[in-house]
Amino acid sequence: MSDQDKIILYDIPSRLTPMAWSPNTWKARYVLNHKRLPYETVWVPYTEIASLWAELGLEPITDGSIPFTTFLPVISVPPKDGRGPRTAVAESFNIALYLDRAFPETPRVIPPHTAALHSAFIQALSTTLFVPLRPIMIPQIPLVLADPLGAAYFTRTREKTFFAPAVTSSSGGSGGVKLAEVSPRGSEKRKADMENAKKALQALDRIFKANQGEQEQGETNKEGKSMDGWIMGSVGPTFADFAIGAIFRWIQSVEDVVLVPDGPIGEAEKGELWSLIRSIDEGRWAKYAERFREWEQVI
Repeated sequence: MSDQDKIILYDIPSRLTPMAWSPNTWKARYVLNHKRLPYETVWVPYTEIASLWAELGLEPITDGSIPFTTFLPVISVPPKDGRGPRTAVAESFNIALYLDRAFPETPRVIPPHTAALHSAFIQALSTTLFVPLRPIMIPQIPLVLADPLGAAYFTRTREKTFFAPAVTSSSGGSGGVKLAEVSPRGSEKRKADMENAKKALQALDRIFKANQGEQEQGETNKEGKSMDGWIMGSVGPTFADFAIGAIFRWIQSVEDVVLVPDGPIGEAEKGELWSLIRSIDEGRWAKYAERFREWEQVI
């Protein structure tokens, strides 16, 4: 198959190996890998995302539903008959919906009549899990981005968008919280943030436990793989699972690194957040995260 016949997944480059790190693009990558659709990754720095949208004919999102008007992931899908233009789709949930409809022969990740429920779950997940993790994780991201301009852009926009101004200067300017000050390791703020993360994971655990009794222990799918532990049980992994798995992949990729300026990246001591995740809820989350390994190829 030629490159012209492949789906293109646009992702944000990092200094990591592999370069994939963003939880949002990991959701789309999991879906593509699960469906076994041929694709390739094109790496786009933060500072070039707006121009990519314009090139693909995508209109910026200006209705206030999300904090940024242009973003990744975006996919570009060739026409099945080889004629006509490619189709560009932005945002991981919309990508999953599109791929389910465009490639009905592949495993569905949003089962029939569950799109609204999936949409509600993803929004709830953002509030209940992503927001508590944000003070711990966001300050680490500029350190792993591949280009200095992208790191500066990320720092500037996230300080403005996610962390409210802490002081107002005498000149009338607003002095926001710097990323390095959001949740420093060893601080009382970090201790409180870790406790909030623990509560968020325990709340997610209670959601999973609502499935108890709905399926027989040891249930498998037609390929003989265990269906225990997925949100929708024997239906198999759905987009809701991939959304959670992407957050865990993000933490494992970004938290546990030590960086040398303009030098190599190596592994640090195991991060405190992932250590917490592994230790609570009877080890549920470490086992759950391990199940996504077969869909973690970065192509």
